Amino acid sequence: MTASQRSKVRRINRAATARVNRIFRKYGIRRSAQPRMNKLMAASGELQSAARAERNALAKVLTPTQLQHYDRIMREVENRIVRAAK
Repeated sequence: MTASQRSKVRRINRAATARVNRIFRKYGIRRSAQPRMNKLMAASGELQSAARAERNALAKVLTPTQLQHYDRIMREVENRIVRAAK
């Protein structure tokens, strides 16, 4: 990433993290605890909306190849969360 991209991506990530933290607080989800599937399911619509907004913002900053790499990482993270919640 270029320096300009890094700066913009950091800003986007900070905003996205703040939004997810608000959603987690709303649904009583603690990052330090094992994820509870019922709470994740209750928050899923808002979490998906937050993820889409973050990806759309990143799509304006990253190259297509960089965005593909981001998508791959996010799929891996999602899979780990789902496995941990079972």
